[in-house]
Amino acid sequence: MPVDSQQLQTSKSKPFHSDLSLLIKTPQRSKIRKAIFLIHKWVGVVVALYILLMSLTGVSLVFHDELSAWLCPSPKISVQAERTSFSDIVRNSEKEFLGYKVTGLIVSHENTHPVDVFTATKDGKKIHCEVDPFTGKVLGVKKENDVLKFLRDLHFNLLNGKTGRIANGVGAACLFTLVVTGLVVWWRGITNWLDGFRLPLKGSLKRVVWNLHSVLGIWLLPVLLVWSISGFYFGFPEFFEKNLNAIVPVSSQKKLAEPDDNDSNPEQSPKVSVAIPIDRFVEIAKKQSSSRFFVERIAYPDKRRKSVRVWLSDSEYADPNNPRTQVFLDPNSGKVLAVSTSEKPPMGDLIIQLLINIHFGRFLGTISKTAWLLIGLTPAVLSITGLFLFAHGIAYRKAKRAESSRLE
Repeated sequence: MPVDSQQLQTSKSKPFHSDLSLLIKTPQRSKIRKAIFLIHKWVGVVVALYILLMSLTGVSLVFHDELSAWLCPSPKISVQAERTSFSDIVRNSEKEFLGYKVTGLIVSHENTHPVDVFTATKDGKKIHCEVDPFTGKVLGVKKENDVLKFLRDLHFNLLNGKTGRIANGVGAACLFTLVVTGLVVWWRGITNWLDGFRLPLKGSLKRVVWNLHSVLGIWLLPVLLVWSISGFYFGFPEFFEKNLNAIVPVSSQKKLAEPDDNDSNPEQSPKVSVAIPIDRFVEIAKKQSSSRFFVERIAYPDKRRKSVRVWLSDSEYADPNNPRTQVFLDPNSGKVLAVSTSEKPPMGDLIIQLLINIHFGRFLGTISKTAWLLIGLTPAVLSITGLFLFAHGIAYRKAKRAESSRLE
């Protein structure tokens, strides 16, 4: 008797639907949960030490800027009537450090603080110097605490530059996998799911550690999720922005203007140089909104971003919650490519900025940073408890095998 194809398809799909129902109602009996648990366990074992390292170094850098300013204070500036031009700052910096080209500037809201100038050579050597904003005089290389510098490079780049940052992106993807699979493993069933938020301290050591691992993971799941996504963004910014731009607009994904026909090499964009004076870029950027008068930052084009970027602030006073406008300009013509205004920024820009603020705990200033000192240790605790459970499982299985051998 021939079998109807529809009946055959139904019979094949039924076990999956049945197991999915078990996962929702009684997950301990679900084969899907067992498979996901194996993924969670082995991914966790592979990246446990990496996550432990990221957690500890991340916590040590929560107050990096404050500690750096305290340990290595910048020279005080004598305030004068007028500031020098950005072009003078760039010219003096490149004259002071021959072979180096300016890649960006950060301007402090405090008049007594120098301008931070970032320079680099073609082979990747970098110098971070300080310049008097009123006279344009180069004050020297910015002093850095060796311990903070080491921790920062370890956390962001694994002491290996761009390769290390890519590795961090892969590590963040693994953390995302752990968060998603961990949610499935945590699920108690539709009638008992609230029990997963409680932390009973009764039972064996293994049971207490399991409960601690599970409860910490579920309570901090939103933060862990954001850390994983933002970490992936830092590792693969172009890939992230390009795909996000397919869903919601991202200012940095605006394409450069078409090269001029007379350009001798139109396929190459300047890496860390521009065709017109930097003051001209600032002037064009300020015209995008008359209320924004304080230039906070300027970034030259590089291998990752082909545009000149200018950050403008509404206020002369430093405030992390103060509205900002970011203007993207063509490095060859000064043409405005995109504007992310504080009143109506593109949704993609808002998402990226939110990810960055949560990652570093900047959203509530000192309050959120202080909280991050404790919350930032959560991945370390999860790694340690996870490794304990894994080791306990190995010891338990060895004991069972030894007992079986004796009985035989």
